[in-house]
Amino acid sequence: MLDLKLLKQIPKEQLTLLSRMCKVNLARRSFYNYCKTLHPKAYTAEREYLKDYCNKLQLFYEDKLINKRTGDPYSIMIVNMPPRFFKTFTINRFTEWILGKNPLKQAISTSYNQKVSIKSSRSVRDNIMAEKKKSGSLVYSDIFPKSKMKSNHGSVQEWSLDAEGASISYLATSFEATLTSYGCNGIFVVDDQICLATDATNEQLLADHWYWLCNTALSRIEEGGKLIIVATRWADADLCGRLLENDSTKDDIIHIKYEAMDKNGKLLCPDIMSLTKYNLYKSLVAPAIFAANYHQRPINNEGRLFKILRTYKQSEIDISFSSKLNDVRAIIDPSSGKNDYLAAIAYIVKDGKAYITNIYHTDNNEKINPDALAKWLMLCGVKKFKGEINVNRQFILDIHKILQDKYGIKDVELEEIHTTDNKQARIQACAYWVQQNVFFPERWNVTWKDFYDHVYGYQVGGKNKYDDAPDALSMLKNDVYNNKEAIKQVHGFAIPYKRKPTLEERYFYGG
Repeated sequence: MLDLKLLKQIPKEQLTLLSRMCKVNLARRSFYNYCKTLHPKAYTAEREYLKDYCNKLQLFYEDKLINKRTGDPYSIMIVNMPPRFFKTFTINRFTEWILGKNPLKQAISTSYNQKVSIKSSRSVRDNIMAEKKKSGSLVYSDIFPKSKMKSNHGSVQEWSLDAEGASISYLATSFEATLTSYGCNGIFVVDDQICLATDATNEQLLADHWYWLCNTALSRIEEGGKLIIVATRWADADLCGRLLENDSTKDDIIHIKYEAMDKNGKLLCPDIMSLTKYNLYKSLVAPAIFAANYHQRPINNEGRLFKILRTYKQSEIDISFSSKLNDVRAIIDPSSGKNDYLAAIAYIVKDGKAYITNIYHTDNNEKINPDALAKWLMLCGVKKFKGEINVNRQFILDIHKILQDKYGIKDVELEEIHTTDNKQARIQACAYWVQQNVFFPERWNVTWKDFYDHVYGYQVGGKNKYDDAPDALSMLKNDVYNNKEAIKQVHGFAIPYKRKPTLEERYFYGG
């Protein structure tokens, strides 16, 4: 133990120097202390998960994380963390820490595009070259004075340290790039494979990423090198999922997962995502995407009938559809009672495609009445509507009467629909066409959340609790696709849809 009396006798200047030396030595030996020393505002005591993240990165790199079943150290690390929680910032710091400890090591970083990879490269390079901003502060060169940037070889995409025997120290790349002549004896980092929800459902893109990893990236990792995948989960077929399910790699993987909130309701980091912010995001973000991003539960496309539904911008309606605004149509699928939704869709048809302008979707008995539907149709500007009459024909007739008597809309047209075919078969038959030709307004997942959930949650061949939203879409398809007037608007437009879908189209769109 330190003698406090002796410490008091040491001059202040020497105590400051001693403290500085201790910080430097700790930063060299411990990655977490390195981060805490250079970035104290980010790596606070309250952010315990960052300490855990840092320590596991170091233990993994030093071959101290051992698979108990095989007795061998792990060679692949997968870290799943919500966005904006310092996962990329930390892996960049880890890269520069490794290069500081051994300037002969090499690092390769890739992301969903070259621009993001270069941003990480710039972050690491600039930190290594950082100069003191104020007296007494510590920078990278104080901790690792032997790791300096090589003159005339410091481009943002690839650069080298000035050490005897060193070649390329850091390369920023992407999934489209070749890596011929590049090697990696340090760490190969894949930082976020997926950027958008549309990428998560793009089977071909996910397959291309997997091919690139297996046939290009892995061959660049030399003996002793490590693969680290840092990502927010999106899809079950992303790189994380494929590696974890692969029999030849799963024993080599240490998988670390951080959720924004655990099962007991404890937030991962309240100062990054408070309970208010968490609940707000939960209410606004599509459920499947929220679960993937903030709870690392990937989107599962298998079994889902509707995989990608298209959107349009409101400005497109205002500018391009001026001649069609007086031709708003609607489909109404009434509720049949308990555990059933009323589903109504208002839309405009242009060039054989349907652009949805409004949706009425509810299981609230107080809102399921002819007067409420008539008012909704009037506000939507509907001139013609079709209603399913299998269960309650009078309900549809009352809507038409209220429009004429109460709202004075005498020219509104009503067409009764009596369905006789199998509902499940009808819904499955419409899926391919709907995904090609129906456009929803942006943020429809927020505006009509239940409708969105019921459509995307509909399973092929499974028992579906709610099928009213998909059934309304099937009726919309029949209205547009089989409407002779709509076909006349586009010379031969319907012809392409008479061909049989390809196997790929049938698999992807469920048609």
